[in-house]
Amino acid sequence: MDMPGPQAQSRKRYSPFTRHVPGNGQSATTIANQLVPGYGGFMKTSCEIKKPASHTWPWGVLWLFALSLMLNTAAAAQDAVTEWNLNAEKAVLANSTASGNAVITARVYVLMHVAIFDAVNGIERRYTPYHVDAAAPRGASRRAAAMEAAYATLVALFPSQKSTLDGELASSLASLSADDEDPEDSQSIDLGLAWGQQVANDILAWRSSDGFNKALPPVTGGLMPGQWRPTPPAFHSMLACCPTQSRHHHSSVRRDLRP
Repeated sequence: MDMPGPQAQSRKRYSPFTRHVPGNGQSATTIANQLVPGYGGFMKTSCEIKKPASHTWPWGVLWLFALSLMLNTAAAAQDAVTEWNLNAEKAVLANSTASGNAVITARVYVLMHVAIFDAVNGIERRYTPYHVDAAAPRGASRRAAAMEAAYATLVALFPSQKSTLDGELASSLASLSADDEDPEDSQSIDLGLAWGQQVANDILAWRSSDGFNKALPPVTGGLMPGQWRPTPPAFHSMLACCPTQSRHHHSSVRRDLRP
């Protein structure tokens, strides 16, 4: 029988898979097996399946390229909504009444996003609409519809800022034609604008009678148990009583909230 040569013995002794711990003559794999049965084999197998970087880097590059394409596509689809969310924030901050009242601010965002949702969903129906159940004209641009729905809602809520919002809409629409990856033709944009305006008008008319702006007599409270009363040190009057008188809308089907 042939005996292994010195080089073979050396390779076995200094194998990277059985690294020796100084002082006790046992390998890391042996110790791992003693502590957790079967773990040492996992360590060895994990090391053995590794391949040289020269064999794996092309697939890594391709994977990163595919991931970047997916992220860019998702970001492009969200640009119109996130852009107009920022425009809504600027409109709120520029209005002293809205910026100082969290309830009014929340209403601005809710109305705008409901209009955007029903406008886009009407073009590519995937979910139950909040209110507008009509179908959009064929070929309408989803992004143009989202922009116009947001714009029309904000103009109705902040008419004094129309000139500023006009400029923001023009900038948004210019980006549609300049998009090299997904350009929009003029007919598709026009159909999307008309549809977005229609949806925004419908949403605003629907919520105009919800009682949010109803003038109510001041609440003075009383000293009897269970009655509201002002508290020290300032003894301010009650604030934000109107939302309790509003008729709220909610979805009765929980699955409507799922993506």
